[in-house]
Formats: sequence, C-alpha cells, structure tokens
Amino acid sequence: FPSHDMRFCYPNPCKTELHIGIEGPDKLSLQMFDITGKAIKEPIEFIHSTQINTQDLHEGIYFLKITVENGRLVKTEKVIMFNN
Repeated sequence: FPSHDMRFCYPNPCKTELHIGIEGPDKLSLQMFDITGKAIKEPIEFIHSTQINTQDLHEGIYFLKITVENGRLVKTEKVIMFNN
C-alpha cells in the first residue's frame, strides 16, 4: 500500500476554517463526525489538501476520518472546535 502521511491539520483548536493536508498519491475522502459518531458533513474528496468551513459547528470535539477510494482507513484526527 502507498504511504499517506499527515502533513498538516490546523488550526487545532479551530474556530472558522480547518486546513488538512495529506502526503500521498491517491484521491482521498474526508468525513467529519461529532463525539457521538454522527456524520456532520458530507464527505469531501480531495488530493493532497483541502479546507473545511467550520463556522456552523458547535463547540466540542470532532473526529476526521480520511480514507482512500477503496475505503481503506488512512488517518483519524481529533479536532476541537471553539466559538470564542
């Protein structure tokens, strides 16, 4: 399997926009879940980097799940949202 390394996920904690970057050759899919496991954003497909508008999210802990096209898990990342 090709290697996929997280290049960046910032800012974390996050307020309005989250930037994500993954090193690797494949098209990736990103899903965001709340602490209960409920999907809160439509899946985003990207290659190398993307950003997510997070202004509509409540304060709390969220999880990013990043997979390749065949569904194989590449990375999970915890993100903290705050509305200060």
